[in-house]
Amino acid sequence: MRAGHPGVAGAHPGTTPARGGLTVTLFLASVGFGLVTASVLAIAAVGFTLQFGVTNVLNLAYGAIMIFGAFLAYLVNSHGVSVWLGLLLSVAACSVLSVLINAGIYTPFQRRGASPITLVIVSLGMTLIIEFGVAAVAGGVPVSYTMGNGPTVGAGGLSLTAVQLVIMAMAVAAMIGVHVLLRYTKLGKAMRATAANRNLARNCGIRTGRVITATWALTGALCGLAGTVFAIDVPGAHPGRGLPRRAGPALRGDAGRRGDRPGPRGQRCLHPGRLQVRDRVRRAADRAWRAPDRPARRTGMTAERGRA
Repeated sequence: MRAGHPGVAGAHPGTTPARGGLTVTLFLASVGFGLVTASVLAIAAVGFTLQFGVTNVLNLAYGAIMIFGAFLAYLVNSHGVSVWLGLLLSVAACSVLSVLINAGIYTPFQRRGASPITLVIVSLGMTLIIEFGVAAVAGGVPVSYTMGNGPTVGAGGLSLTAVQLVIMAMAVAAMIGVHVLLRYTKLGKAMRATAANRNLARNCGIRTGRVITATWALTGALCGLAGTVFAIDVPGAHPGRGLPRRAGPALRGDAGRRGDRPGPRGQRCLHPGRLQVRDRVRRAADRAWRAPDRPARRTGMTAERGRA
């Protein structure tokens, strides 16, 4: 650059280092944000993938059970009980709820030979039932836990609270625990055998029914843990709209394709207007109606030309 250029002459000494320091600070803050968010997602993802792999049920109500666990912990915390005791109650309740949903809803459909897409639709119905049930009990206002964040631990520009460190430790413990369970325990080996081939595992003497029930209980516990720690980290959960938008589409239950508009503030209900189902069906119907006409018209024109 030439001398006297506005970018040089008008610049004050130390401007570049200040911008560089701000960039580093924002980068470290983003790293801390990503670590905590990834920890919550890891807990939920471990439970969801284990559940689908062993039971072969795409349970889209998983996020709704997370919401149920988060608001159950809030209900306990609102009566003056520690949120960590509410976390334990949420884990136990979500585990029991998952087992009951499987035994009372999914298993009868599987016995009747229902297709996978039928179970997906049933799980969507369960999502609406759980969400609106929570909204009816908890009300329609955002809520948050009554708790402190504890001391702040900083390293350079990276700053994390004690609660966030606990959440990260829980995620690591959950992943290590599931790995040890699947690799070194008898139940874990039975889960792997059931996931690979349920009929063969049953013929080998494995009680696949009990294995699947245990899987639902374990994954339900992880679901309750994920929902509660997420609400701890990001306050402001809404009963009618689910967890805050930071949860991402996988946990909010947005099952639309790319380009679909998500609901406001993490709404998990699949709204036909937002998913634009009607427009897609109309376009598909138009293409299906017009496609047979084109060959017929060409054939008629060819026949007329042949006669001529």
